[in-house]
Amino acid sequence: MKATLYGILAILGAALIAHFAAAYRFNTTVTELRERVIAAVPDATDATPPEAVMALARRAGAEGSTGYVTLFQTAEKRVQKGADWRPLEAEQKIALSQPAFVWVADQPGGPVPPVRILDAFLDGEGRL
Repeated sequence: MKATLYGILAILGAALIAHFAAAYRFNTTVTELRERVIAAVPDATDATPPEAVMALARRAGAEGSTGYVTLFQTAEKRVQKGADWRPLEAEQKIALSQPAFVWVADQPGGPVPPVRILDAFLDGEGRL
């Protein structure tokens, strides 16, 4: 009985360590991709879009330099058909001088771990 309990605790501990390691790798990847989008701006003076575009971006809640913008989004998403809608928050960085973006969404999980979604396009390659 004791051996079984220790075995279960060891498996749960290993699963917890694996979860935190995966979350750390995911967060490190997100940070690296965001930095690459910001670095994709060669020179802010060359990347300045027309004022009408900047005004629209500001009205839509964008923040950032003239070389990139950061959008914050709130929505609802279902994890499967027929399931309840749950809140979702996302942040997206978009380079204005070349095609490059990073979109990261977080959906609280309630009794299960949260859902994190990464969608990115950098250097001609997509990632989801």
